[in-house]
Amino acid sequence: MIIVRNDSYGVNEKERMIYLKDFELSLRFKGKLKWHRKQGRLEIIYDED
Repeated sequence: MIIVRNDSYGVNEKERMIYLKDFELSLRFKGKLKWHRKQGRLEIIYDED
């Protein structure tokens, strides 16, 4: 599990990408976002299935 501070990432919902600023890394995601207002802490859990 990776935990990221709220000011250390950005989300592009159209392209389904999360950009981790400190790691200079972009990750593609599936599913729906679970927030609609202010960004909070981000938890990333990798599932190989």
